[in-house]
This record gives sequence, C-alpha cells and structure tokens, in this order.
Amino acid sequence: MAALLGYSPSDEAAIAATRDILRACLVPLSDDVYRTLLASRETAQYFAGESGPSGGEAITARRAVFDEGLILFVNSPIHGEAAEAIAAIGHALVRPRLSTLQTLPARFLVLTIGLVQEQLRLVLAREIPDPVLLDASTNAWLKKLFLHLDLLLSVYAATERNAHWY
Repeated sequence: MAALLGYSPSDEAAIAATRDILRACLVPLSDDVYRTLLASRETAQYFAGESGPSGGEAITARRAVFDEGLILFVNSPIHGEAAEAIAAIGHALVRPRLSTLQTLPARFLVLTIGLVQEQLRLVLAREIPDPVLLDASTNAWLKKLFLHLDLLLSVYAATERNAHWY
C-alpha cells in the first residue's frame, strides 16, 4: 500500500520535520475529534455506550484506545513493531475488552480517521507558515494516516469474516 500511495523517504523526512508540532497538539486534537463524535447521537451511542455522552467507563475505554493510536501514529514508523501495535488497536476496536462496548462499526472508524485528517490539516496549516513545507508535510501525514487506516481495516476484514463487515 505504501508504494501505491507513493509513501517515500521524503515523506518520512517531512514527517520528522513536523512531528513536534503534532506532538504538542495531541490532546487538543483528540479533544476536538471526541467532541465531534459525541455531538451526534448516532456516533455517541458507540463511543459512549450506555453511559451517554456525559462520561463514563465506555468513553474512557474508547478514548484510551484512540489516544494510544494517535500517539503511535505521530511517534512511530509504519513498519515492524508499530504495524503490530496498530493491529492490536484494530483488535481492541473489533473486540473491545469492556463487555458493555459493542464493536466499533468500520464506518465510524473511517469517520474518525476523517476527523483526524481534518484536525491534522488545521493544525499544520496554523503552525507552518512555509507553503512548500506545509504542502509536503500535510501530504506525508495524510499518506501515513491512510496506511494506518489500511492496517486497521485489514483487522476488521480478517476478524469479521463476512462480506458485510463495513
């Protein structure tokens, strides 16, 4: 998939050059994504469970998995141990440890990645004044995000074992 996306050493360099920008914004980025997810009744029922959007064990559990994935996304390369950790996150979404949580529907995973994409773009645009670096780094981070999504959806497809997993 990396080759199909054109993910290259120059993308890794652009990511390395802007990694600290995203590290500094992980908590607000996560807050913004979760605020959006909990604002809709349809998504809130999966992310908050029976406790509702005001809090509870379900949000804490889902948010921990999300934050772990976000930290991994920003700090780790796409190969080796990181790929195994991404797969473990995928399993946590498909088979949550908390018995009151349902499997997160794949369409909500895709939605979440889309929300992360938008927040990434906003953070980078706000923090990088150089248009050439902004373009290169935004493209590199988005390619990396799609590589993560590809791995996560592979776990969904392998775990669900039916044609209707999405």
